[in-house]
Amino acid sequence: TTFKIVSDVNNRQTGKVHSVEHYTLAPSLQFLLENTQKRLYYFDKKSGYLLIHLQANLARKGHSYCAKQGCERVKIIAHKTSKDSRRCSSNPFPANDPKILAKHLSVSPRLSSPCSQCGASKVAITSDPSVRYVK
Repeated sequence: TTFKIVSDVNNRQTGKVHSVEHYTLAPSLQFLLENTQKRLYYFDKKSGYLLIHLQANLARKGHSYCAKQGCERVKIIAHKTSKDSRRCSSNPFPANDPKILAKHLSVSPRLSSPCSQCGASKVAITSDPSVRYVK
């Protein structure tokens, strides 16, 4: 699988896109973890996981998704070169993996019940199309 990963800022009011930047393939997971200030990604062919360090760069007011300059976006295009299908492991970062020395990463578990401390009254992701979250 090959990837093309691009980030940009989309000003929804004017429809203009600016600050387009391309992500580069990191030679190793360790290199990705040590260079989080760069726009890098790493594809682990063995596990099938695509790893990207994402961080918003524009200042936002409160809990807004977008800054005054526009909404920061990341677009990922994957070109699968084989007809192989894989099952991804539930945790691609075993605690005893020597490749991950710089930082400890974990896969966040999906919430199965409403968050009691974040103010959400319902789980925001559902497979029920009749549930409406926006009035």
